[in-house]
Amino acid sequence: MGFWHQAVDGHGVFTVVSGEAGVGKSHLVDVVRDGAQRQGGSIVTFQCSPHYGDSPLYPVIGCLERMAGLEASDPAREKRRKLDHLTERLAGTEPHAAPLFAALLSLPPDQCSDLPAMSPPLRKQRTLTALAALFIECCRSSPSLLLVEDAHWMDATTLAMMELLAGELEDLRLLVVVTTRPVWSLPVAGFAHAVTIPLRRLGQDDVLQLMEQVSDGRTFPNEVVKVVMSRSDGVPMFVEELTKAMLESDALVQHDDHFRLKGVIDDLIPATLADLLTSRLDALGEGKDVAQIGSVIGARFEEGLLRHLSEMEQASIALALARLVDADILAEENSAPMPLLRFHHALLRDAAYGSILKRRRKDLHGRIAALIEDKHPEISEKEPETLARHHEAAGNVLVASEYWLKAGRRAVGSGANV
Repeated sequence: MGFWHQAVDGHGVFTVVSGEAGVGKSHLVDVVRDGAQRQGGSIVTFQCSPHYGDSPLYPVIGCLERMAGLEASDPAREKRRKLDHLTERLAGTEPHAAPLFAALLSLPPDQCSDLPAMSPPLRKQRTLTALAALFIECCRSSPSLLLVEDAHWMDATTLAMMELLAGELEDLRLLVVVTTRPVWSLPVAGFAHAVTIPLRRLGQDDVLQLMEQVSDGRTFPNEVVKVVMSRSDGVPMFVEELTKAMLESDALVQHDDHFRLKGVIDDLIPATLADLLTSRLDALGEGKDVAQIGSVIGARFEEGLLRHLSEMEQASIALALARLVDADILAEENSAPMPLLRFHHALLRDAAYGSILKRRRKDLHGRIAALIEDKHPEISEKEPETLARHHEAAGNVLVASEYWLKAGRRAVGSGANV
């Protein structure tokens, strides 16, 4: 939390946390997020996605909507009113920030009529400047934490906005934490003062320490530690999940401050992380079904959408969600206007998604597409790639191709302006 305290004192910090899947990026982000929240910090999240790498400002748009408190059911006029309120409250924003943001969110032309005529390159620059100013103003009222997750999927326009923000960091109460896999590196220009934190696999001493941390300080037989080290290959998430699985099984007998092995070790530890995560889901009963539905919706999802898709009783869904949160499969996010649920790790979502029979998976994608078209038709205009992805996975190739074409045209048009 040293960087956070530095930011609180008015010296902004830009950090890049790099490492392969499962090596501890999500855990580090959770620690920083929890610490910042306990100290009254504001949390802003940009969630990049493999499905929207060509959609200009996709993670920023989602964040802007949450900051303004926009709801899918809001009429266009109400959305514009909320944007006006947001930009008035944050007085340092660009003079025409509200109409620029309205255009960015694809509100109807009558809600952007006060936007002065300007060339596409100028409009793009003014939009990026307004967005950067908006986030800068957030730091004036309270220390802020900006989390940019999975930056290896970031679109080029968001990167340009981040570069503007980084150039103003020196006197801001802002900590920027960017997580990425090693396949992506932050361009040097504009980020000269960025601090890179590479996360690596654990050695045997670290594996032992993590296992004891999970088991509340109790020690394990050496042969168990060696097998966990070998199977996990030092990947922290695998170490943690293997330890939890053994603690929940009859594999170990507790004696005061240590464990004794019972049975043959090779029969007790799954061979792969995917097998282990799947076995954890299997043990959750109805929770597995809820996790599977959530995984088809996405890495983050609204509880209301999940309830529309599940055939379970509402009380059973609530209980299943509580079990998933308790088991650290899901985490709750208090995002305005609608609280979200997110998978604790991308590998957990992958395990849930991969455990669904292909026929049911296609059916769920089709039902999600139909539900979005029925309940949230504005998404077909704002995020046609979302419907394209669900229709394609449902086997509706022609409908999907129409949405992909629409998404491509929108990206080309948006790219000129943002």
